[in-house]
Amino acid sequence: NNPEDDAAESAPFLLSDVNDPVSTDVSLLDQEIKSVEKEALPAAVDYSPWNSMAPTWWLPSIAIDDQRTELGFITFNYDSLFRHTYALGLSYDFENNWLNGSFDYVYDGLWPLLHFGVMRSSDLSIDNNDETTRIRSDSQAIAEIIIPFNTIDHSFSTHIAALTTREKDRYLANGVSSLPDTREDIAAIGFVYNSARRYPLSVSRNGGRALTLVYEDTDAIGVSDRKGQVTVGEWREFFRIAGEHTLALRVVEGRGENTTKPFRLGGIQDFYSDFGGFLFFTQPLFNKRDYTLRGYSEGLAELRGKNMRLVSLEYRFPLSRIEHGWMVPPFGFNQITGTLFYDTGGVWGDGRSSPATYYDSVGLEFNTEMDLLYNVRFHLAVGLASGLDPVLGEDKVYVRVGHQF
Repeated sequence: NNPEDDAAESAPFLLSDVNDPVSTDVSLLDQEIKSVEKEALPAAVDYSPWNSMAPTWWLPSIAIDDQRTELGFITFNYDSLFRHTYALGLSYDFENNWLNGSFDYVYDGLWPLLHFGVMRSSDLSIDNNDETTRIRSDSQAIAEIIIPFNTIDHSFSTHIAALTTREKDRYLANGVSSLPDTREDIAAIGFVYNSARRYPLSVSRNGGRALTLVYEDTDAIGVSDRKGQVTVGEWREFFRIAGEHTLALRVVEGRGENTTKPFRLGGIQDFYSDFGGFLFFTQPLFNKRDYTLRGYSEGLAELRGKNMRLVSLEYRFPLSRIEHGWMVPPFGFNQITGTLFYDTGGVWGDGRSSPATYYDSVGLEFNTEMDLLYNVRFHLAVGLASGLDPVLGEDKVYVRVGHQF
């Protein structure tokens, strides 16, 4: 072996010893890295949810029938990490000159979830001539713990809440005696199960069921003018019968004891509360006493009682698929659907186990399904309902923005 060759093999190999353009690129890259390392990085700041929570959109809220002409708006938003969510809804009743509204906030940074909310509404009393005899304001505040257990196929949640409500007269017709102001402090627990499914081209939820069970007690906490316990159960079942055609069934029963606040049937009064579903995908759960019975006026004495039963059957079918919208603003029409419905319900007091009289109605709705911001879907419905009772039943036309049950 040649000693000079051995020395050359053992010498270190350096990129700088070779006239190769790669060596120049690596050297420049190394200099750039060292230059960036010398630059001062911005100081880290704590995460703040408030920068992303300002409202960026709104939807109209509409509820029009013989007793109310409510127009308003609803909006909701959440922070980037989905820890904070809120919903705000305000409407003005031009028929009765009254501002209604609600605000709800949910914190999802812990397990379980925390919910706080306030609401202001009004209850009407109507005589047999459809004249308003009394308007009673109702204000409510709630603090709630929500314990969810969700899977891919269904959701189940337990709700534990404390509520306080205030009621007082704000309008009386001539000759009508005033009622005392009332206060209720309520401890409540509720259970919600949902396996209902809706597919992208469906006219509504078309499979599965949604169940709720609520128990409320006005004796457990605080000081209440009304005393007793209330239990409400609700079952909603959805059947796909052919293609996109759907049969929907809703059964509700409420039982009250002692001097609890009565249930009220009539009007379209619980459709507006569906906007709470933007937060929880369900209607408000607690202290719910007003239920829709289409074809009958809201506030009738014959439809007010300590106990209540309500059944609704709807056949929902497609009419036209539009699927047209605009990029700016991001708003579009999805489809037009129809609904044939049958409602029946009644109330009763002590000494009975079921209503002495059921009040029936039939009717037709046309629903326009609209999309806003690509992920918010709502319905504009125009309906005609005919109450079948010869004394209390009426032919009524109504307009609402909300959700189907």
